[in-house]
Amino acid sequence: MNACGFWYDDDPSSLPQGPSGPVPPVIVVPGRETPDVSQLLDLPIEPDSVHSLDLEPNRNELRTDTGYVRTWPAFMEPRQQRRIGWTAQTTANKDTLMAFFAANVIWRWTPPRGALTAFASTSRPTAQGDGKIWRLEITVTELKQAGV
Repeated sequence: MNACGFWYDDDPSSLPQGPSGPVPPVIVVPGRETPDVSQLLDLPIEPDSVHSLDLEPNRNELRTDTGYVRTWPAFMEPRQQRRIGWTAQTTANKDTLMAFFAANVIWRWTPPRGALTAFASTSRPTAQGDGKIWRLEITVTELKQAGV
């Protein structure tokens, strides 16, 4: 029985692009729902705002504007979705975060009052600023481990 799935849409324009083209495939650990957290890259800059978002009840599929599709059986609960942000960032920090999210769909981070966890970017990052000071936001979904 397949308990979950990770895949991209067929539309090449929706694939996240790394520095040299499409990002490499994500390696999933057998018996787990999420990639091995120890093999993921850390979020390079700690966000200063974190907001939980409501998911539709009884929803077993999450499609994102990044081309990421996440499914789980109907008897399982949807995973936590959050909107995270960075305020008053320099252009260098903005560029670091934008490059990180362009190259990494799945990464690790320790949310407030949480443990080191795998997250998937479920939107494209947005950046607003005056050319010197920037505010960035992105929607992410927590990928919880299931199994041993």
